[in-house]
Amino acid sequence: MNIYNARINRISEICMDIGQVCLGSMVFPFLMNNFDIIKMLTGLVITIGFWIISVLLVKSKK
Repeated sequence: MNIYNARINRISEICMDIGQVCLGSMVFPFLMNNFDIIKMLTGLVITIGFWIISVLLVKSKK
């Protein structure tokens, strides 16, 4: 594995982790008791965005 693929893989993992943190900090509290639609939608958009970036980075290294 060359250095380029290793860096792309690491950036992809970081984007996936950011997406999981956004999901945990914005969407799960909505499901528990705080029904704030704006926070929930913002969390979903950010989460999906970072997950898409992660998938695109993984696909680009092939």
